Amino acid sequence: LAGERLITLDFIRGVAVIAILAVNIFSFALPDGAALSPHWRGEQEGDASAFIANYIFADGKFRGLFTLLFGAGMAMMMERHLAQGLPARTLHMHRMIWLGVIGAAHMVLLWHGDILLGYALCGLLLTALPPHLSARRLIGVGTVLMLGGAVMLAAMSLFSSPHMAAHLPFL
Repeated sequence: LAGERLITLDFIRGVAVIAILAVNIFSFALPDGAALSPHWRGEQEGDASAFIANYIFADGKFRGLFTLLFGAGMAMMMERHLAQGLPARTLHMHRMIWLGVIGAAHMVLLWHGDILLGYALCGLLLTALPPHLSARRLIGVGTVLMLGGAVMLAAMSLFSSPHMAAHLPFL
C-alpha cells in the first residue's frame, strides 16, 4: 500500500469538497447575514425552501465527512511512515505547520471562513497525544475538546457583538 492512493477515499473527499463549496458559495457572494436567514433581503419566492433544503441536507454535513476523512488520512499516513521507519510525528507536524501557513494566508487574503488553520491546529494537537490511547481516553479527550470549543465560541460571540450577551442568559 506504500505509495498507493485509495481511490475511494479520494473520491469521497472530492465529493465532500464540492459539497462544502456549494454550501459556502453563499458566504463568498453574500453578506454574513445571508447564512443565518433566508429573509436577509426581504421575502423572496423560493428562498426559504432553498435555505431549508440546504440546511437539512448539506450545511455542516460535509464538513463532518471531510473531518472524518482528514483524521483517517492522518492515521493512515502516520502508520505508513512508521512502517517505513520514518519519523511519523515529525513529518506530520511539518505537514500541519504548512497547512496552517496556507490556511492562515487563505483566511487573511481570500476568505474569512477558511477552516484549514483549524485543521492544522487540531492535527498538531492530535500529534501531541500519546499513540495508542484507549477508546475511553479518546472519547474523554474529544469531549474535553468539544466543550472547550463551545466555551471559546460562546466567549468569542460575546466579544463580537454587544447584543449577543442577551442571547446567552446563562452567563
